[in-house]
Amino acid sequence: VSAVAPAAIGAATPAAVERQTPAFAEFAELWFLEMSPQWRRSHRTGVREVLDKNLLPSFGARPIHQITKADVLAFRADLARQPGRKGPTLGAARVNKVMCFLRQILNEAADRYEFTPAF
Repeated sequence: VSAVAPAAIGAATPAAVERQTPAFAEFAELWFLEMSPQWRRSHRTGVREVLDKNLLPSFGARPIHQITKADVLAFRADLARQPGRKGPTLGAARVNKVMCFLRQILNEAADRYEFTPAF
């Protein structure tokens, strides 16, 4: 039985993933542009707000494959402590909405760049 290198059978090696993977901000903008045509204007505005206010400031410059589950959980905990408009902190619905967009972006990047998603 001969050993076959992962690159030889199409699996991306960690070094290859690092070379190919964009920063979170770059991929999130691409995802937004690709997904926008299927959204209503009001939804597109809401997604843009979540990107600009929550996701890009927190993850923007990081290579997307380096975002870990611990990073995601810490982000969620921090998000849940932020002041809300109608209460002392953001409501569960708002936190879940932000997390849903984060999950969609990370999962799409993982599919395209062949790495294990953090979510």
